[in-house]
Amino acid sequence: MIVLVFFSCDRQEGPAFGIDVSEYNGDIDWPTVKVQTKTKDPIKFVIIRSSAGVYKDVQYDKNYKEAKENGFIVGSYHYYRPNENSSMQFENFKATLHLAKGDILPVVDIEEASSVQSMEALKNGLRNFISLCEKEYGVKPIVYTKLSMWEDFLQNDFADCMLWVAAYSTQRREEPTVQNAEIHQFTREIRNIPGIPEKYVDGDDARAIERILYYWATLHISLRIWTQIRIF
Repeated sequence: MIVLVFFSCDRQEGPAFGIDVSEYNGDIDWPTVKVQTKTKDPIKFVIIRSSAGVYKDVQYDKNYKEAKENGFIVGSYHYYRPNENSSMQFENFKATLHLAKGDILPVVDIEEASSVQSMEALKNGLRNFISLCEKEYGVKPIVYTKLSMWEDFLQNDFADCMLWVAAYSTQRREEPTVQNAEIHQFTREIRNIPGIPEKYVDGDDARAIERILYYWATLHISLRIWTQIRIF
């Protein structure tokens, strides 16, 4: 017996421009930010800090709810603190995270080496966090990091994870790592977005937005689905 299952659904596809925010960007007025979806380079997605170490971002619940209500594709990221316990960090992320079908996959943000443990131990902790995330949600998180951190320390051990890479430039980056990353954070200086109190915001390009969405790991897909079963 061969069972073929096909999914057909309305979903976002192709390249997309987005931003990432945290409590440091202030009390965001999302209906005003929504105006940017009607510009030449519309903001299609927003990735929001949910937590850092064992701390919860104080603006996370509001940012997630209101960004979604105003039509943005949303995602959530955990800032991984390299000197803190990985299991405790994941438990905090899990307790904080909002994740629904159509959201961007969970993200773990690793930017720094540890001052209290070796790089090998840090990578073991990060792998533990990723494994716990996969066990809980059925997917590996996207890994966000700087280009140098990825190429110098992480790429050989975490090639099984999607990459969101920070590599800043006003010109198109040609490095294979940047070209192959699912998301490229290309600047920290998107200026004066109406509705965001902080003057500067990070800017991000997703090369194919559908590839980073939390569709296929969910069991309940409330979209148009058709199934074909053939029995031989």
